[in-house]
Parts: sequence; structure tokens; C-alpha cells
Amino acid sequence: MATIDIGATKGSQFIRAGVQEPWATIRAGAGTQLYNASTTGQSVFTYYSKGTSDPDWNQLRRTGVVFDLSALGGNEVTAASLSLDYSGTIGTLDDETDLDVVPFTPTAAASVVAADYALANWDMSTPLNDTPLDTSASTSVGTGYPITLNASGHSYLTSGLGEANYWLGVVQVLDRTNTAPTWGGTDGWTYDGGEASVLSLTYGVPTTDIAKAAGIAEASIAKYAGIAKASVAKVAGIAN
Repeated sequence: MATIDIGATKGSQFIRAGVQEPWATIRAGAGTQLYNASTTGQSVFTYYSKGTSDPDWNQLRRTGVVFDLSALGGNEVTAASLSLDYSGTIGTLDDETDLDVVPFTPTAAASVVAADYALANWDMSTPLNDTPLDTSASTSVGTGYPITLNASGHSYLTSGLGEANYWLGVVQVLDRTNTAPTWGGTDGWTYDGGEASVLSLTYGVPTTDIAKAAGIAEASIAKYAGIAKASVAKVAGIAN
């Protein structure tokens, strides 16, 4: 097994804004804006913003980070974490701003658009981590805060090995679970959208391939052993 750290190619914000909608509606609506951050020092925002009156919301932002995994094709991931480099706070951080990592599959991985905000592109049913990022405890600017990925995360990343543009979605837990925040805030956690976001992978040859190779080796040994025995018997017969 080998371990590698890969900096993000870019981070992107997928935004629905300029509306007055209940939580479920703003979650399920169409994207209105896209913001890409491709260099270190440019932040992306994962947050919600209250509307003019309860229960409406004015804005919701999801983020994603993309990695070049093209050099790792043919392997499988056995351990992984996504480290996000904190850059600032919007409003108040608490358990309503905590973050999960989810599968994110934009329509065109190499050129995302605002429409990729659509819920159909985010698998909110499958968190790739068991423990959310505790945003209120992760507020030292320039520090990378890791989110350990689970077995589902390993499988999702294994599927992306060999891809040049493979995305991970970063969403608020309340967005993932369709649970409306306490109304009245504009709250969220921001992180560096460039190479400071780091994917750490432990990877190696798939165990099925190792078993297959071992099986071939055993078959070859048996084959050659059989030939050797037959040859001995043949020679012994000739000698007799």
C-alpha cells in the first residue's frame, strides 16, 4: 500500500440565491450562480441565509472540490480523508453549520455550471464520512481540518481512480438531511478552494487482483509439477 496527498484542482460554490423560499423548496430548486476558486487564497462558502420572514430562506450554497486522480487507475482506496483549509466564518458556527462529504456528479465533470446545484447531482443519502466536521471547533485560519472518510467513501474514490476530474461534495449536514436550520441566521463555514484542500489516500492493487494472480501462480506450479512427474514416469518407463 502507498499513501499520497493530492491538492484540489479547484473548489466551486453552487448557489441558489435571490429567492424567498421554505427550506425544502430552496434545497430542491435550480442553481442560480456558480463561483470557482482555482488558486490558493480564494475561499468557497458553504452556508445558508435567512429570508425576509420565517420560514423563508434567501440563499443556500453547496460546495465541491475536484481532484486529478488520473495517475492512480487500477488501484483501490483503503483509507482516505479530505482536509479543508479554514478561511473564515459567516455569522455563527454551531452544530447547524457542521459539514458532511457526499458523492457529487456534475453533468460535465471538466466544466461545472450553476445548474449542477440540482439535487439530482448530489447523493445526499450517502455521507462519505461517519463523523461530520465540527465547524465551531475548526476556526484557526490556515489550518487544514480533516474529515475521515468511511467505507462508502473508499468505494466512491476507488471508482474515480484514473479520472482527471473527480468531485467530492461538501454540504451542511442540515442540507444533506433536509432539516431546516433555526430561522434567523446567515451562517456558514468557509475554506480555501485551491490546493490547500487536500485529499489523502492510502491505495494499492485491489485484493481481488492479488487473489487472481495468486491463483494463476498456484495453477502454474501445479501444471509444472504435473509435467515434472509425467516426465519422471516416462523416463522411468524407458529405463525399465
